[in-house]
Amino acid sequence: QSHGFGNPKYAQAGGEAANGTLFPCGRLLVAEQLPDDHPQKALLMSYKKDYESKHKEDASTFGGHAYDALLILIEGLKKAGTDDREKVRDAIENVKGLVGTAGIFNMSPTDHTGLDVEAFELLTVKDGKFAIAPKQ
Repeated sequence: QSHGFGNPKYAQAGGEAANGTLFPCGRLLVAEQLPDDHPQKALLMSYKKDYESKHKEDASTFGGHAYDALLILIEGLKKAGTDDREKVRDAIENVKGLVGTAGIFNMSPTDHTGLDVEAFELLTVKDGKFAIAPKQ
C-alpha cells in the first residue's frame, strides 16, 4: 500500500479484510500512540483536536499536507521579512527543523520536499483503526 491509504475511512470501509495491511505514512494517524517526548506529538495532537472539533470527522493526512504547506510559507515569510517572491523562496529553501504533520522539514535549494525516510512510520490496520506496526 502507499501512504495514500492513510485515511481512516479506507480502513473502516475495508472491514476485516483491511486488518494487517501495512503502509508507510506520517505519524498524524497514530499521534496518540507516540511517546510524549516525540518531537511531533504536541503539534499532531493539537492539529487533530482542532481539525476534528471543527469538521466533526477524523483527521487524515491530506489536510495535514495543506497545513504543512501553510506552516512552511509562514516560516518563509517571517525569515524573508518581505513578500518578495525570490526572497521568500530563498528563505523557504533554508527552513530547517520545522515540525509539521508530515514530519520535521529540512528544506534546501535542491530538496523542496524537506522530508526524508525518517518522516515515515510503518503503520498497520487493526480492527478498523491505524496502529504503529510492530518492529520486526
